[in-house]
Amino acid sequence: MSTPITGNYGFLAVAKTAQLGNSIAGGVWTSSDTSVATVGAGTGILTGVAAGNVVITYTAGLNVSTLPIQIVPLSYTNGFDISRVLPVLIGRKGWKQPTTTTFPFTLNTVNTSCLSGRYYQRDNPACSPDKLWSAQEDQSITQDNFNALLTDMQVGVVMDGLASVFRQPSLVEQPLIIFEKSFRTSYRPITNAAKFCGWQLQVADGNYTAKIDSISFTATVPCTVTIYMFNDLRSAPIWQQDLTVTVANDQTIYNLENLYMSRLDDTHKGGVFFFGYFQNQLEAQGAKAVDVYLNWFADPNMFAYQAFEATSDMATLTFRRDQYFSNYRTYGLGVEISTWWDFTNTIIRNAHEFDNLMGLMMSAKCIEEITNSPRSNADMRVTQDQLAGMYETLNGMRYEKPHGGVAVDYRMGLKNKIELEVRRIQDTFLATPDVIHSVPPVNGTGVKIPTWGHMM
Repeated sequence: MSTPITGNYGFLAVAKTAQLGNSIAGGVWTSSDTSVATVGAGTGILTGVAAGNVVITYTAGLNVSTLPIQIVPLSYTNGFDISRVLPVLIGRKGWKQPTTTTFPFTLNTVNTSCLSGRYYQRDNPACSPDKLWSAQEDQSITQDNFNALLTDMQVGVVMDGLASVFRQPSLVEQPLIIFEKSFRTSYRPITNAAKFCGWQLQVADGNYTAKIDSISFTATVPCTVTIYMFNDLRSAPIWQQDLTVTVANDQTIYNLENLYMSRLDDTHKGGVFFFGYFQNQLEAQGAKAVDVYLNWFADPNMFAYQAFEATSDMATLTFRRDQYFSNYRTYGLGVEISTWWDFTNTIIRNAHEFDNLMGLMMSAKCIEEITNSPRSNADMRVTQDQLAGMYETLNGMRYEKPHGGVAVDYRMGLKNKIELEVRRIQDTFLATPDVIHSVPPVNGTGVKIPTWGHMM
């Protein structure tokens, strides 16, 4: 006996959690690979650990339920974080379990989940698991492999749909926030005073995110410094990284992979960040940060910044956020930041807008799968008339009067409908506002927010 596992549709981002459930109480949860994902034995709380595939099992007496899950890494592409968007869109539409006696498989929860109530079969008769099974070249395909095929088709439809809507260049700018004077001619040690110091960064409101690509640090002697990032609305640091300085009075550079700042995230709702270090850590090693004289500050469009220092307590990782001193120092810390358009939260909050597009794209994908199947052609499972009808459904048809007369009718194909639906969603998400808004930044200068219009 097996009852469906609820609370997830087969995808979870690294470091994110999901609450799993089952209609039968009192069971135990297990993970097939705890290096990829862990699950609380009694709580059912699933946590993504690293990118990969894992099977979650729930056992309650004779009931044994399984759920295959793919853990996806944090990854921005085309203006959204796919690790957060994919788990939301996958569960919007699904496949209805076929009732024909010849269909041999039971579809898993990932494929049958359908929050919208709009199953793929309703979009087009070709969107039927039994028809897809009949068209498979591998006549001995297993239930697990067939379920994996349907899931892959869903992922492909979601990715194709998002790429069609958000096809503009997403990188906006990539500045260093300071420009230094010549090497070794303008350096000065900073006296440690038990401060937390560095950069205060403010991300302006809107559909974009800022990514810290690299940091640099200069100290008077070799040492190790821990760089922290705090969000103003969270007490604990949201990120930290040790940086080892090996050469005195020389810049040490550390490249970062996935350190993003946005106003709206799963962990915080605010766009002010503190990025820096505790001077007590340097003092314990007999080290001092090396300040530099500046030529000028960069003038980015998508975020504001200022240097700061605040009274701190390193033991508790706290500092005075309500009372700090801002200045024009660098505190030995350089930051390279790139800014990107980011529609992640807009997509998540309006996931229903993609239901129709995913249905149209799945219809086209199923028709192409069936018509191009070697098994369908070899066994004549699809007649020439059926092939012609599917081609017409996919590409549309222009009917003309005999003897070269003008066209009297036109049947719109799926490809045309897809393009119209893409344009509709673009009008919803990417409409250019009449007024360019701005957010008062930390340092008092205007933050200019460019607009993202159509690029057809």
